[in-house]
Amino acid sequence: MISRQAEVARFFAALFPFTGWKKLFISQTLRGAPLSEALPFISCILVFMLIAFAGFALYKRRLSDEKYWGKA
Repeated sequence: MISRQAEVARFFAALFPFTGWKKLFISQTLRGAPLSEALPFISCILVFMLIAFAGFALYKRRLSDEKYWGKA
């Protein structure tokens, strides 16, 4: 049975594309794998970037609004 800590670690590993980036880096630089093998990892990284850029507008709006300044 998987412990609760392992489940949390797997969740964050799936949420952030660090593992996919590492696999992409190793497959492309060390093994010289074909690009078709790297497409799933590239797509995960692109989805992560699109979500980050979509949230950037909200983040910028909150930073420029004085009512949010100085609140924890």
